[in-house]
Amino acid sequence: MAGPNRGKRIFAVDYIGRVMEESLRRLQTDYIDLYQLHNPDVEVIRHGEVWELLERRKKEGKIRHYGVSINKMDEGIAAVQDGRSDTIQIEYNLLDQEPAQEVFPLAQKANVGVIVRVPLRRGLLTGKFTLEDQQRFQGEDVRARNFAGEIFQKELEKVERLRFLERPHRSLAQAAIAFCIAHPAVSVVIPGGRNGHQVRENVAAGDLKLSSEELQRIGELWRNGFRT
Repeated sequence: MAGPNRGKRIFAVDYIGRVMEESLRRLQTDYIDLYQLHNPDVEVIRHGEVWELLERRKKEGKIRHYGVSINKMDEGIAAVQDGRSDTIQIEYNLLDQEPAQEVFPLAQKANVGVIVRVPLRRGLLTGKFTLEDQQRFQGEDVRARNFAGEIFQKELEKVERLRFLERPHRSLAQAAIAFCIAHPAVSVVIPGGRNGHQVRENVAAGDLKLSSEELQRIGELWRNGFRT
């Protein structure tokens, strides 16, 4: 979404139709493989007229698939139960495993593809952050709100309890990505990378597997609130 409405959540049929055409022109393509609505609320997911538009564009060949990117569990549940989304994009990582309990089983049953975002918890699961790092998270950086004070301290303590996943051939970041891939409901994981080295490290994680013992310990840590 570009222009003055960038960042706004607008799901009116005429608006989505227009920005879709603009996207096709900018991308210089005849179709979009996956068109996602970014953070629609439950009302839009269940009753929005935009779904009819997306289905028409799919039949016209302008999009191949469509889905939603959501933030809350009730949005994910609604998207899967409604039966319209081909995919859902959701945050899921070692520190936030709730989707595996609430959404993933429903997605598997409905044959809805799951795209996992923020598998590294905005860099926290690289294991490289310290308390001093909160000073550089400023302005519109989402970490300025989430990585501060006592909350940040507790998150860092959780990361330390996950150090057992590190190996000479496997970084904590790679283990975090491998954890997401390990769930059978997950189709795609989309980690971020600031440079070529990080991108290559992320890609290599796709060939790594966590043991059943490691997965069991991860689950126990999460269920116990990372208390030892």
